[in-house]
This record gives sequence, C-alpha cells and structure tokens, in this order.
Amino acid sequence: MKRTKKCLYCGKEFSTQSAVKKYCCIECAEAAKQDKEEKEQPPQ
Repeated sequence: MKRTKKCLYCGKEFSTQSAVKKYCCIECAEAAKQDKEEKEQPPQ
C-alpha cells in the first residue's frame, strides 16, 4: 500500500510503500545525517 509522507529534511511530499522511510531521496537523508553529526560534536 502506497503512503504519502512528508520529508523530514526538505518538507517535500513523497510516496512510499515503507512505513519507516523519513526522507524523499538519498540526498536529503545524507544531508540530515551530516547536520545531526555536526550538532553532536562538542564545541572546541
């Protein structure tokens, strides 16, 4: 069953059959991962 979801990174709506997919494309997934890694690094 296809679902319409909203990308957690760019906000674009996309269709997927997966219940766990969060991002519309690999570029958004990688950008979100990079943002998360930058936030987790302690300030120097």
